[in-house]
Amino acid sequence: MNRVSSWQSKVVGLFLLFVMTFGVCLAPASSLRADPVQDLDVEFYAACAFHNDLNMVYYCDILTPGEFTDLRLHVEFQKYSDSSDACTWETREITNYTVDEETGRYRFVFSGIAAAEMTNTAKFTLWAKSGSQEYKSEEKEFSIRRYAKAILASLAGSTDEKDKLLCSLMVDMLNYGTAAQLYFGRNTGDLANSTLTDQEKAFATGPVGELTSCLDVAAQDGSTVSFDSVSLNFINTVDLLAYVTFDSAPQSTVKAELSYKDVDGKTRTMTVSKDKFELWGKDNECCAIFKDLSVLYFRSPLTIVFKDGDRTISPKLTYSYESYAQTIVAGNYEETLKDLVKSMLLYGDSAYKYFSYTGSVEPEGDYVTYSMFKDPSDPDDYMSFVRAHEYANEHGLPVKADPGAVYYISHMDTSNPRGALIMTDTDWGDAQFVIDDSNITLEEGECFLFTVAPSAWGVNYYMSPSADYFLGVDPRLSQYPEHSYAKSNNSFPEIARQLDLYNRTFSSDTEAFQLHDNEYFEDEQTLFVIRTETKRRWGRYGSSTASDPEGKKQQEIILVNRDGTIDETTKLQWDWDKIDWIEKYKVDQDLLTVKGGSFTTIVNHLNSKSYVYRGISVQRSNVLIEGVEHYLEGEEACFTDGTKYPRVGAPYQGFIRVDHCAYVTVKDCVLMNHLRTYNYGNNVNTTAPYDYYAEYAASIVLDHVTCAGDGDDPSGPADSTGIMDKSRWGTTGTNFCKTIIVRNQSSISRIDAHKGTYNLTVENSELGYQSVAAVGFGEMRLINVTAHSDHFITLRNDYGSAWYGNIYIENCTWDIGTDYTVDMINALYNPANRYGFEPFEEDGITYYCSLPTKIEIHGFTIDATHLVHTYDKDGNPYDGPAIVFYNQRGLNIFTSIFTNVPSDHDLPADYLEDTEEFPYPLRVTKEVYIEGLKVITNPEYAGWKLKNVSVRSATYPQIHDELVFADTVLTLDGEITYDSAEPDPKWAPRNE
Repeated sequence: MNRVSSWQSKVVGLFLLFVMTFGVCLAPASSLRADPVQDLDVEFYAACAFHNDLNMVYYCDILTPGEFTDLRLHVEFQKYSDSSDACTWETREITNYTVDEETGRYRFVFSGIAAAEMTNTAKFTLWAKSGSQEYKSEEKEFSIRRYAKAILASLAGSTDEKDKLLCSLMVDMLNYGTAAQLYFGRNTGDLANSTLTDQEKAFATGPVGELTSCLDVAAQDGSTVSFDSVSLNFINTVDLLAYVTFDSAPQSTVKAELSYKDVDGKTRTMTVSKDKFELWGKDNECCAIFKDLSVLYFRSPLTIVFKDGDRTISPKLTYSYESYAQTIVAGNYEETLKDLVKSMLLYGDSAYKYFSYTGSVEPEGDYVTYSMFKDPSDPDDYMSFVRAHEYANEHGLPVKADPGAVYYISHMDTSNPRGALIMTDTDWGDAQFVIDDSNITLEEGECFLFTVAPSAWGVNYYMSPSADYFLGVDPRLSQYPEHSYAKSNNSFPEIARQLDLYNRTFSSDTEAFQLHDNEYFEDEQTLFVIRTETKRRWGRYGSSTASDPEGKKQQEIILVNRDGTIDETTKLQWDWDKIDWIEKYKVDQDLLTVKGGSFTTIVNHLNSKSYVYRGISVQRSNVLIEGVEHYLEGEEACFTDGTKYPRVGAPYQGFIRVDHCAYVTVKDCVLMNHLRTYNYGNNVNTTAPYDYYAEYAASIVLDHVTCAGDGDDPSGPADSTGIMDKSRWGTTGTNFCKTIIVRNQSSISRIDAHKGTYNLTVENSELGYQSVAAVGFGEMRLINVTAHSDHFITLRNDYGSAWYGNIYIENCTWDIGTDYTVDMINALYNPANRYGFEPFEEDGITYYCSLPTKIEIHGFTIDATHLVHTYDKDGNPYDGPAIVFYNQRGLNIFTSIFTNVPSDHDLPADYLEDTEEFPYPLRVTKEVYIEGLKVITNPEYAGWKLKNVSVRSATYPQIHDELVFADTVLTLDGEITYDSAEPDPKWAPRNE
């Protein structure tokens, strides 16, 4: 490194603070061929990152099937020598990368690009191995200028002040690059700003104005260090170089410190340790290089001192980048160098203006509207939502939609998948939102339009099981570093052994966690998600989509009160030890309300089975979503024959999605069920799309939530029959939730608890053709519920039909429709499959799963008005649904329990002891109590009565599990009463 005296040095690079993934989406490579090196099908997203250096960032989505290792990005970068237009190519192989946790994309960074290299082309290729086979992607090209031009092309016509500031930043950057090219004579035939249009050039800022210097040296008693000079060295970042002479050789404890005030007025410090000093003259003459100062502070005073430990050993020197530029501009230097330092400062000025901008529009009243932040030239309203909520959040103001507005959204920013952050009360009133997904990419499908955001985002802590040290639910957990995949191999074992964490081991009957003296959890309540690698739960069986037959890691959510007690709504399900992962989420205590608005989604046409979001994400506790309506358009138009085949497109998972939070109520909302069958290429697949989805959430309520298109809703599509349309999937889906409540005249097709719930209550509501489909723990309570379903309750057989607790039914009606299935509760169990529940012993037998311990029914009406005879070709009735119901099987509480046992195979009386063929016995229900049983018949069958009410019928042919319920006590309290009525035409016939 050449030292330049008298406060000056050469300028050959660039530094600025700016990160923007303005994705340049590149086409995937060609298909595989039989070459020694096979083609790798990759979709690239290229962007530029402006942290403390000019970087090119490449996001790589590998589309070729297989497991790939040894990934490396091969880059050839164009290089020009000083004062020469001759070009060579620098080759670099980048093996360091990160993996995006949500998308799985690989992220490579190509750094070290100088200001004079903005026009230089980078050619990049992704290489990887699968086994011993080498793969290579198609070569792509990119440059800094191409990135800047893409931003300008997108925003040049915008009237939004922040967009205009961004355009100025891009133009000033290219002008700075041009000045660097001219000063060093690099590739001057293709200057960085040479392709700017007149309209784009007008965004440039200037002139630089009068330059001042803040240079000052304040003496320090007892100094053993003297400053010789300070300069700037632009290698790839704008580095500040302090040249000093020590009285004697510096010790290892010596360091150099640079401090400054940031935009928030806080003091920031940069430190260079003695081992990073560079010699520039004699042994005691050293240079400390301060790197990575933000471009925002090019004009800020910077204070530099040298210390030995905490003792200052040098004068205090004050300097700035502007001081350096003032020396150059006022001195006898080349005009090209003067232009370079002036363009550097203009570049810094435009960056400061852009990043310090918070919006110039002041609300006229005490709330914010979207029109205040609308760009009239942009037909898409997405950015007006983002800006409005950003401003409202900063100023603590509510947001209101413009009365009668119709908003259009197609674009969503993939670099900001949470969308507009709602942190203040929001009222969408009578506004309509049209979300046009007809031309979205799969990456855009991973975005939300709005996210109801917490006051603080969750954190997670991870301890590798190989460290043989595990986490505890403890206030001291916060002293651990947050989880990082890059650190997961060493996993912080040193700090782990230093902390005395409590609650590393506890049982399912634990009611409160042990606390250290005078310690409390930080907030009134905290939501935790805890996991362990050592146990697997929810092993799925029998589903074509069962991607987890061995089960998921044992995990559950718990609400912990400030004093360490576990909230009653989230009692523990499992015994716990060897906890390796804990996520921690703040429970905001004040209620935030989001209400109103009618949303219509024009469905996507993506050729994918990956889930799409594009709706409202709720990640904050204590939230009320009220009066929101959601409808779908475009599904029916894509049918190939009008009735049988589905549309092309990816499924949706929750227009309203509740994640990692508690106390969320969705009230007076209208949702719409999605088609259950989709085309992926040439394959027709049944999938599970939902309009409401919840995961890792506690105390979630659906209060008067209805499905669009129930026949009496004029706003619903004419060809949809709401909760009874069997071509459409269930309204709700949940995983790992606790305390689910549905109430107050809700009308939805299915209540789902997929991988379990603790406590489920449905009251005063109407359920469609799938009714309740759940597994879990605690109490299931159905009160004043009418279900139009094949079974009144389904205990999900893919998870063993498990319910560890009781079922309570009061004053409910089961409309059994035209095709009676005879069984009130659908439950199937494979005794050869281990579902992952905790084994337990009872009466000397080890069980691996359990049906409800007790089923208690007080008032239950069976609506059989839709039952009809089935007639043969001669017009004679035969054993159709009515005869089966009244004269043969009657009412069975349970279905045939066992699956995977041949129907002609007699279940042995000692089946519980047959551990070879049935290794995982099921504990069945001990008691069924029924009072107030009533049947409403069709007038055609007036006087017909049920022949039988049983837990399971032992008389019907091919029933092989009657012995299972031999000890179940069935109490039918009182007589069955009968009534007769005409069938309600609204509920028949049912769609298939």
